[in-house]
Amino acid sequence: MNTNAEINYWQDKYDLRYVESFKLTPFKDGNQWCVLLGENIQEGVVGFGTNPILAILDFNRAMLKPIIK
Repeated sequence: MNTNAEINYWQDKYDLRYVESFKLTPFKDGNQWCVLLGENIQEGVVGFGTNPILAILDFNRAMLKPIIK
């Protein structure tokens, strides 16, 4: 049986999957935190949030969007 600590551990690992895979680091951009994969915000995949965790979660959502050009 999983304990809450085990569940939290695996949820955290899942949330960090892209950041760890691509070796990304959240950084401050103005008054928000940003996670960026690519050369710039206009062309790359980006996530923003008021703290690093929220920026990572927003980045994860952006990674799941289809790419249409």
